Amino acid sequence: MDYHCGANLEVRIARIFTTYGPRMCIDDGRVVNNFVAQALRKEPLTVYGDGKQTRSFQYVSDLVEGLMRLMEGDHIGPFNLGNPGEFTMLELAIQLGQPRFLDWSAWHLTLLTIATRFTLT
Repeated sequence: MDYHCGANLEVRIARIFTTYGPRMCIDDGRVVNNFVAQALRKEPLTVYGDGKQTRSFQYVSDLVEGLMRLMEGDHIGPFNLGNPGEFTMLELAIQLGQPRFLDWSAWHLTLLTIATRFTLT
């Protein structure tokens, strides 16, 4: 914002929330990646604590679209890019721990369904 105020430049600040999609590094420590790696190894999915921690997920193509719209728009200042719906890690583990969700298109649809189901209006 200093560049905007001090130098009168157009500024866009994107605050990116948890993003997932193809070509993610399987061992980078993020929850979706951890669940995928454990599912592929046929291990139980690890949920830390009581599993009530919440996250908001977005598919990578949705993030790219959001970034493009932000850059082309007139908004000045921080802008959140994510999904307004959140769900717990336990809910995610229960949904994604099922073998039918091991391909990315199914994961995308499942996360979209879960996020829609838990979206607050």
